[in-house]
Amino acid sequence: MVSPQTRTRPNTYGDEGSNITERVVYTRRIAKVVKGGRRLRFNALVVIGDGEGNVGAGMGKAIAIPDAVRKGNAVARREMITIPLKGSSIPHEITVKVGASIVIIKPAPVGTGIIAAGAMRAILELGGVRDVVGKSLGSRNPINIVAATLEALRQLRDHNKRLPGDSEIAAQLTAQSQIQNKPNHYRISVMGQLKITWTKSCIGRPKGQRRVIDSLGLKRLNHTVLLGDTPTIRGMVNKVQHLLQVEEIEEAKKPARRRTRKASVEPAETPVAPAEAEVNP
Repeated sequence: MVSPQTRTRPNTYGDEGSNITERVVYTRRIAKVVKGGRRLRFNALVVIGDGEGNVGAGMGKAIAIPDAVRKGNAVARREMITIPLKGSSIPHEITVKVGASIVIIKPAPVGTGIIAAGAMRAILELGGVRDVVGKSLGSRNPINIVAATLEALRQLRDHNKRLPGDSEIAAQLTAQSQIQNKPNHYRISVMGQLKITWTKSCIGRPKGQRRVIDSLGLKRLNHTVLLGDTPTIRGMVNKVQHLLQVEEIEEAKKPARRRTRKASVEPAETPVAPAEAEVNP
C-alpha cells in the first residue's frame, strides 16, 4: 500500500478561481491469471475536493500507479457532491451503513477540529468541514469507508434551504396527512379493504412467515381480518400468500350527504285596517 499523497491541480469543477486538491488514500496491486501467466495491475482510490463544500471520490485501474491515479481523478470529478455546510460543521448527526462498514458523523462546536482518521478524515478535510466528529464501525476497508462517508454527506439536509423536489415531497406528505385526518368512511373510499383469512398452518414453515402472520393480526386458523388495501399490506400478503385466502372488497362509496331543505317561511299577512265608513254630508 502506498502512503497517501496530496496534489493540487487546476479546478475544472465550480469556479475558475479555486483549486481542487487531490489525495490518494489507498492503492493495491491486483493480478489476473491468464493463459500466459499473471497480469499485474494497480488500483488507486482518489479523493478530491475544493475545501468549499465540493468533494468526490473515484477508483482507477491501470498498469502503473500514476495512470490509475489519473483515471481515479477523472471518475471523482464526475461524481462530486456538495456538502450542505452549517458554518464550519454539518447540520445534523447522521449514521450510514454500506456493506459491512458503519459510519457515524456528528457536528461539533467551533474549534474542535476534525476528529476522524483514515479515508474519512481525507474526505472531510477536502470537503471543507473543519469541526466534526467521525467514527467508523465494522469493516475498516477504505473503499467501504469512502463510500459510506460520501453517502452520509449526500444525505445531509439543511432545513433552512429547500432542495429541488422538496415541494413535491411536502405536497405528498400534506395529502397523506389530510387523508389520515378524515373520518373512517372517507379513508375506506380512498384505499379499499382486503378480507384476509388464514387457511394453512405454519408448522414446518420458516420463522419469518410466522412473524408475518402475527403482524397481519391473525391469531388462529380460519381467522379473518379486514385490513386496508395499502402497499405495505400487499407486500406482507405476497410473502405468505400460499397460507392465506385474500378477497378484495369493493371500495365503499362516500355516503351522500342529505340535503336538508330549509322550511319555507311564508311571509306573514299584514293586517289590513278596516276601511272607514264614508260619512255622507
